[in-house]
Amino acid sequence: MRSFHNYIRYFTVTAIISSLVAFGSSAAYAVSGGDNIAQHERDKLLIYQHDMRKIEAYLNGLTTFVADFTQATEDGGLSKGRFYLSRPGMLRWEYHPPAEILIVAKDNLLAYYDKELDEISYISIDEALAGFLIKEQINFIDDMRVTAFHKKDDYIGITVTQQEKPQEGNITLVFNKDITSLVGMEVVDAVGKRTMISFDHIVHRKPLAKKLFDFPRKKRKRRTRS
Repeated sequence: MRSFHNYIRYFTVTAIISSLVAFGSSAAYAVSGGDNIAQHERDKLLIYQHDMRKIEAYLNGLTTFVADFTQATEDGGLSKGRFYLSRPGMLRWEYHPPAEILIVAKDNLLAYYDKELDEISYISIDEALAGFLIKEQINFIDDMRVTAFHKKDDYIGITVTQQEKPQEGNITLVFNKDITSLVGMEVVDAVGKRTMISFDHIVHRKPLAKKLFDFPRKKRKRRTRS
């Protein structure tokens, strides 16, 4: 597997222009238009149907996925941590210090815990770009909007947005060429900020304790004696 720096070179900020990717001799297709994919756009995506179905089969066949991650942002931010996925229904993003963030999703809710501020925010999992990863069944064509498909010698990527709220951003899932492992993600939020994530030390189907996916709790404040 290539290093994180090679992965970043693959998905540079200038690599995606108007959601159309060109990697020399590699193939790419981008979808544009309204909230729903038009029939002729669906037809064009059929040339990648075999690869898309392989991606769906891989994701739907996952029970658990554990990996170290390195996250980079356009402004030079760099953080590391551990990612846990237990399908269906649960995930955990645990950032290593100095980051003070823990994200846990289960029961259709996602909790974002800022340890430094000791504040927890909750949103519906349907509002999270990566929320579809914990759905019981993933179907790209019917359940979300596919905006681009990228095929390179060493990587395959699929870019999707939420069907109802494509303006909220998009997420690209990156797989190895055989589609036997998820190796990275690129997330573009509603204001166009790009975040790149690379996975390393990947383990599939490792038994995970359910307590990993317990929602975080605020720190207990010490009582002061009067």
